[in-house]
This record gives sequence, C-alpha cells and structure tokens, in this order.
Amino acid sequence: RPPPGRPPALAAREPGRPLRRVRALTSFTALSAERSEAGRYAAGAGGSPDAGADADHPDHDQREAPGEGSDGDPAGGAAGDLRERSAFTFPRGPLAGSCLHRIFERLDEAPAGGAGEPDLDAVCREGLDDFGIDRAWTPVARAMVERTRALRLREPEPGEAGRGAGGSPGGAPGRGIGRVGDAGPAGEAASGGGAASADAPGRAAADARGAFRLADPLPRLVELEFCFPVEGFDRSRLAARLVEHGYPDPFASPGGKGAGEPPGASPPPASSPPSSPDPSPAAPMEGFLRGFVDLVVERRGRWYVIDYKSNWLGPAPRDYAPPALADAMRAGGYPLQYLIYLVALHRYLATRLPGYDYERHVGGAFYLFVRGIDPAAGMRRGVYFDRPSAACLHAIDACFGGGAA
Repeated sequence: RPPPGRPPALAAREPGRPLRRVRALTSFTALSAERSEAGRYAAGAGGSPDAGADADHPDHDQREAPGEGSDGDPAGGAAGDLRERSAFTFPRGPLAGSCLHRIFERLDEAPAGGAGEPDLDAVCREGLDDFGIDRAWTPVARAMVERTRALRLREPEPGEAGRGAGGSPGGAPGRGIGRVGDAGPAGEAASGGGAASADAPGRAAADARGAFRLADPLPRLVELEFCFPVEGFDRSRLAARLVEHGYPDPFASPGGKGAGEPPGASPPPASSPPSSPDPSPAAPMEGFLRGFVDLVVERRGRWYVIDYKSNWLGPAPRDYAPPALADAMRAGGYPLQYLIYLVALHRYLATRLPGYDYERHVGGAFYLFVRGIDPAAGMRRGVYFDRPSAACLHAIDACFGGGAA
C-alpha cells in the first residue's frame, strides 16, 4: 500500500503476446480501392481491407471516374435549352447514379403490368427530388429507364465471340459483347478460349436461352444483399487466379507489377510510364464479404445478375460500343465486382435450389450502361455480358474460403 496521503504510482501493463486479429468486414468497394489507394491500404490497421462504412451501402457508382464530375452543377440545374437534354447530358457523378438506381429499384420491386405498377413519371420525379436534381430532367430519366427495361437481353450463342471488337477486360481478343466467349453451352469456352463442353447440363443450358426484357414479369430479387464468411483471404492468390482465367489483376499498380504477377516476371518496357510502388503484402483476412446486387432475375430456370451503370463514357452513341465498354469495365475494376456477385449468387442458390448446378442454373452477368442503351441497337450498345466458366467461378470462390484453390 502507498503511504497515506501519497497517490499510487500507476503504469500501463505491457502486452506479453500478440493480439488475435479482429474479423473484418469488407466489400467490393474496399477491395477495389486498394488499387487506387495502395498506399493507404498498406498503412491501414493490420493491413486489412476493412470496408468500414463502405460495406454498409450498395455500390451505386459512388466513385467518380475521371471526367465524370458535374461541371460544378451537381443538381443538373434548370438552365439550358431543354432540346439539349439527353442521356449524354444528364447529370453525372455519384448523386446521379444513386438517383437512377433508386428509380430502377422502385420499378423492379413493383409488379409488372396491372393496377400495382407505379406511374413512371411520378417515380422519376420522386427520384430526382430525392437527390436534388431538377425535375426538368424527368423526360430524360424516363427515356433512359424505358429503353433499358425494353431492351431484349439474351445469352450470346456459341460462336458469337467475334461479334464485337472491344476485347475482354484483360485485353484478350475476340470476346464480343464483353466476354461472350465465356457463354458457350457449358460455360467452358471461356476464359481460356477453349471449345465448349457438350455435356448434358450444357445442352440444357443452351435450350434455356432466349431473349427477355427487364419489364417482363420475371421472378426477381431486388437489391440482393449478401454477407458471406471469408477465411484466409489473400489478395495475391485472388489476383493470380483471376489472371489464370483471363481477367486483369485488379490490384495492379498503373504500369507496374500486380499482386498476382509471379516473382521474377519481366519488368515493364522502358517506354512504360513509371509505376507506383506496390503496397506490401497484407496478412490473410478473416471476416465477411458484404455487398448488394442491383437485380437478380430468373428465366426458364437460369439466373442472371443485372447491374445498372450510369457512367458517362462520352457524348455520342459510339462511346457505348463494345470497345469503350471493355475499357470502362477494366478502368472501374468491374470484372472483380461481378465475379464477387456471381460467387454470392452461386452460394445463395446452392443452399436454396434443389439439385443446383452452376452450368445449368447460372446464366451470367449483364452490365447495363444506361446512357447508351437503345433497343433498336440491341446488345451492340451499352451492354456488357460475361459468363465465367465453372472452373473460374469455383477458383474465385475458393479464394474467399469456399473450397480448395
């Protein structure tokens, strides 16, 4: 005991053992931020890609791409000739993206046709009001939504891989509308460009193909939220699996070595721009991966991921052709996003659908760049599609602890 009248001497105890890592919550937004904010990732607490608040909200085009600002007028304003208002001049940026997503969500939740279908003009006005965008844009918002919901979507047939000139997100040739080379009957034509398997599930999948519209009365899951456990997640292993299956390394520094590049790989040519320093490898992550899929629809027993993109790619229809979409997908890191969504859908269906089989039941992912969509142009404008092979899907799933990699 200290002598009476004298305060005790206090000192903090020193930890005698390393503390166990806290299970983290991450998301596509947090993982994709590692590429653009590599330094901050390396300096993060414990090196963990912890999403924090990012994992609590849907990914609604919240990160502005270069040139996608609102030119100082985030609300679109009321100035300007209405004849100049179009999908290409509609306000840009995160608020506009959230506005359009809100409109699509309201319509996707409502029954198609009949007395329960909401008034489209009213839904558009409400969405614009909610995000501070002038109601003068109502006809433009309505036109974008109507065109998108009227577009006939379908899985490309085998042999359609050469339909577009844009290439895959990884730069491989002959992928057509996005990576349509992956859309063979069994999905194995794919990432490596091999011939499609002719097994029974593949034939059944081919028979199930056929065009559908989002305005059709299809079974659907709107804003499907997922939160699945992640065990021993290592971004280097994920990057390596992506590269093996023809996708870009989502963690590569611009012009530099990516997380999935093998040691001793040749350095970039001398003419390449200097690369940013690559962050130090992070410790494997334990925790959960959370996200929200805009829409999942089912047609004839096949399930599709639908993602709405409000990205501004240019002021003309040609800016939304396959080559431009391939560039936008690569720049936004969206292949990783839809692969995560497909893994989530795969896990969801495996626990709820009797006799579930990926080849038979999963149709792929459609990314709809709504500013460029025109039903008259079909899937040749504003539509990016991919259906990764089963081998690819299972390899990515294993990286998140879903099986042996």
